[in-house]
Formats: sequence, C-alpha cells, structure tokens
Amino acid sequence: MGLHLHTEQRNDQALIAVYGEITARSARQLEAAVEHFRTRGCSVVNVEIRSDGLDRSLNKWNSPSVRPSEP
Repeated sequence: MGLHLHTEQRNDQALIAVYGEITARSARQLEAAVEHFRTRGCSVVNVEIRSDGLDRSLNKWNSPSVRPSEP
C-alpha cells in the first residue's frame, strides 16, 4: 500500500496526516516532510499517524517541535 501523506500549513503550524504502512523508507519520507515545514518557519508540526505500525513509529516523532495529534 505504501505511505500517503496529507499536509496542511497555517501560519507557523503544520499538520501531516499519515496513512499506510510505516517502513524505513516511508519514515524517511515523513522525516523529510517534517523538515520541509521546519524550513518554512513552522514552530509546531502535528503528526497524525493512522497505521498498524503506530506503536513502533510514534516515539520517533514525539519531540517538543513534533507532536502527534490526539485521535
């Protein structure tokens, strides 16, 4: 199935909604998307992950500037 990202930016905040299987390659794609928004001046990047791999993947993105969205 792969990974599908839906992104949205409002002022200094961004939302990345992730759908699909989290693999090493797709995790790098997600990391690139987060960095893209950081370089565009976003101080908060919310990541919403909808995947079977949620438990494995969530901890990597749980930092002060990258917060998972509440379900």
